Amino acid sequence: MSRLLPSTSLRIWLAGIFASFVVLVAALSILVMGERTGDALRRSIGASLASTAAHMADTLDRHMHSRSAEIVLLSGLAPVRLSTDFAAAREQIERLRSRVPAFSWIGRTDAAGTVVAATDGILEGKSIGQRPVFLEALDGIFIGDVHEAVLLAKLLPNPTGEPIKFVDVSVPLQDDEGRFQGVLAAHLSWVWAREAAREVLVPHGDESRVEAFVVSASDDTILLGPEDEIGRRHAGAGLAVARANGSAWGIETWPDGGRYLTGYALGDGHADYPGLGWTVVVRQPMAVAEQPVRETQRTIALLGAVLAVIFAAIGWAVAGMVARPLRAIADTADRLRNGETAEIQAHRGLREVETLSSALRDLLASLNQMEELAHQDRLTGLANRIGLNAHLDLAGARATRDGKVVAVLCIDLDGFKPVNDRYGHFAGDAVLRDVGRRLRQCVRGGDIATRLGGDEFALVLLLSPDAWRDVAGVVARRVVDSIARPVDTGEQTVAIGCSVGIACWRPDGTATFADTIRMADEAMYAAKRAGKGRVAFHGDPGTA
Repeated sequence: MSRLLPSTSLRIWLAGIFASFVVLVAALSILVMGERTGDALRRSIGASLASTAAHMADTLDRHMHSRSAEIVLLSGLAPVRLSTDFAAAREQIERLRSRVPAFSWIGRTDAAGTVVAATDGILEGKSIGQRPVFLEALDGIFIGDVHEAVLLAKLLPNPTGEPIKFVDVSVPLQDDEGRFQGVLAAHLSWVWAREAAREVLVPHGDESRVEAFVVSASDDTILLGPEDEIGRRHAGAGLAVARANGSAWGIETWPDGGRYLTGYALGDGHADYPGLGWTVVVRQPMAVAEQPVRETQRTIALLGAVLAVIFAAIGWAVAGMVARPLRAIADTADRLRNGETAEIQAHRGLREVETLSSALRDLLASLNQMEELAHQDRLTGLANRIGLNAHLDLAGARATRDGKVVAVLCIDLDGFKPVNDRYGHFAGDAVLRDVGRRLRQCVRGGDIATRLGGDEFALVLLLSPDAWRDVAGVVARRVVDSIARPVDTGEQTVAIGCSVGIACWRPDGTATFADTIRMADEAMYAAKRAGKGRVAFHGDPGTA
C-alpha cells in the first residue's frame, strides 16, 4: 500500500481538496454577490424608468393645463366673447396661435355652431354644430382625447403625410347678460407630444434604446410611440397597477417577443386640469438594461478565477501543514455563505497559512468594495439610489432603536438645464460635482447625501422627533443658500438654485420609506410652484 500511496500522493490529495474548497468559496461568493448586485441594479433601472414615465406624464399634463388655460383666458376677451366684431375676434385668435404654435387651429362659432372667425380663415362659414368640440362645450369647458382630423385633414399643412391627430379644447361664450353667444374651439396638434417625449428621453441617450408610449384611458390604445405600435392595444400587466397606484415597473414580454424593463406612470392632471387619464409607458430592452449587470458579474468572475488559481498554488505548497487553520477558514467561509457576519482571522506561525488567510481577507474586501461601488454615483461620489435604499434600512433600524425619526429632503436644481444647453455637458457635469461637494458639507456624520439621477438629489437625516422640523428646515435653507452660490466650471462661472421638499418617516407610522420619498418629492414640486429657491414641508397647505 505504501508503494501505491507515497507521501507525495497524500499531499496532492490534500492540495486538491483545498483548491476545490477555495474554488467553491469563490464561486459561492460570486453567485451571491452577482445576484445581489444584479437585482439591485435592475431595481434601480426599473425605478428610473418609472421616474422618467412620471416626468413625461407630468410634462404632458402641464402642457395641456397651460393650453386649456390660454383658451379660457382668450374666451374672456370682449372681442372674442361678444358677437359684434368678428375681425377683432380673428385678430385675437391669430395672436394666440402665433405665440403658441401647438395650436393648429382656433375658431369662434356663433350660437348655431357656424364658424365666424378662425386662424387663417379656415372653416369660416362652415358649421361644426354637430361636432363634439361644439356640443360638449355647451355644458362647460371641454377637453377631448386624441383623435384624427375630419374637417381639417385636407385644409391644414401636413408635410409628413401621416394622419393628422388633435386634442380638442373648447369653452362656451356668453355676453354680459349671460346669454350664449357661441363656442371658442381649438385643436392642439399631437406633434407637441412627440417633441415632449424626445426631450424627456434625451438624458438616456440613443444607445440606451429607451422608448416612450402614451396609452389611452378609454380602450388602452397606444396613442404615441414607435410608428408600428401606434393604434395597437397595450396589454402590459403594469398598466392596471399604475392606474391603481400612480406608478409601477416590472419585467415584461411585449408582443414582439422581446423582454423589456418597463416603467409606468399615470397622468393625473395638473392644478385645475383633471387630466385625460393617459398612462405613460417607458421601456428598455433587458439585453441593454442588464449590460452593467453582466459587466459586474464578469469582473467578479475574473477576480474569482484569478484568486482561485493563486489559492490552489498556495494549497499545493502548504497542504500538509494547514489542516487546522484550513478548517477554521472553512468554517468562517461557511458562515459567510449562510449570510452571517464573520471575519477571516489572520493566522500566525506558518508563513503559507498567513498568506492564505490574508488573500481570503483581500478577496472579501474586494467583493465588498465592488458592492460599495454599486452603491455610489460615479460622477459626484455621492450615494446612488441603491446606496440610499441601503442607508434608509440602517437609518430606520437606528430610529426605531433610539426613538428618532428620519427626515428625507428631496432637492431639485433650478436653472440647471440652461447650463447644459448653453455650455455643454462638460460644464453640467462640473456643476453636478460641485453640488455634490456642497451637499456633503451640509450633512453631519451619520447622515447621507445622495444623487437620485439627473439633477435630483436627496438628504437623509436622523433627528429628534421633537425638533426634527426645525433642524430639517435649517439644513434645507443651508442647502438652498449653498447651491445658490456661483459655480466655477473651469471655463465660466454659472448660477443655479434649488428647491427642497421635506417629509418625515416615523417608526410608529404606517408610511414606508418609498412613501416618504414620494411625499418629499411632492413637497419639492410645491416649492418649485411657489417660486423656486424655496423649502416646503409635506403636509403644509399647498403641498399635499
